[in-house]
Amino acid sequence: VTKIATNTVGINNYLAGYFPAENMRFRQEAITFAVRGGGEGGEGAENDAAREKSNKKLGINYPDMSKTLGKGKGKSFTLHVEAGTFTGNDCVGLLGQNGSGKTTFMELLSGKFDPKDEEGNRSQTHEGSFRDIGVAYKPQVYAPKLRKFRGTTQFLFEKYVNHACSDRLFRLMVMNPLSIPALWELNVCDLSGGELQRVAIAMCLAQKANVYLLDEPSAGLDCEQRVQTAKVIRRWVVNHLGK
Repeated sequence: VTKIATNTVGINNYLAGYFPAENMRFRQEAITFAVRGGGEGGEGAENDAAREKSNKKLGINYPDMSKTLGKGKGKSFTLHVEAGTFTGNDCVGLLGQNGSGKTTFMELLSGKFDPKDEEGNRSQTHEGSFRDIGVAYKPQVYAPKLRKFRGTTQFLFEKYVNHACSDRLFRLMVMNPLSIPALWELNVCDLSGGELQRVAIAMCLAQKANVYLLDEPSAGLDCEQRVQTAKVIRRWVVNHLGK
């Protein structure tokens, strides 16, 4: 147990991974935040150029979209989305209060909803999805589907993403940091919520896609695992696949 510290000192000690008063290190690496800018040169300019090149290649734009969920007065929810663009070769965080439509927006982009409207025509929701250019989606609710699987974690990966199991870089950059090998011999139905989350993230990243959508990837994970997961996603999607 450490001594009492002020908020500022406590936060800085946590980020540093070291308690100076106790001379105790509890994390090998400090947590740092890099501010990127589109300066005249340097790494920021190189990243901006890479993102612009990737964006032109993918053409990841989406049109105006609307989706209504539920029926009845006071029971329905309608999401209106204005047209926009996602920059290629980058990670984008979607923030908002509960019930603002974040999950519905991601479901629209993933192409989850029926591509045909009530009259049998190609719907607007399908026009806005990334299905045609290749999308991998980890939904917010994934546990019930995974728990129905009868078999070990190894069998799950070999059945659905076998190509990733033989990919040395994927094992090194994704599976090992997420501690997936430690779950190899465990039955999927017996995994905890945090373990299922890591499995779901790894399986999403194992898919071959141009756009990766992960809904609440930090749910069920502790502080250290959340930091590690964020690093894994960026290193695999941006630094490796974005090259």
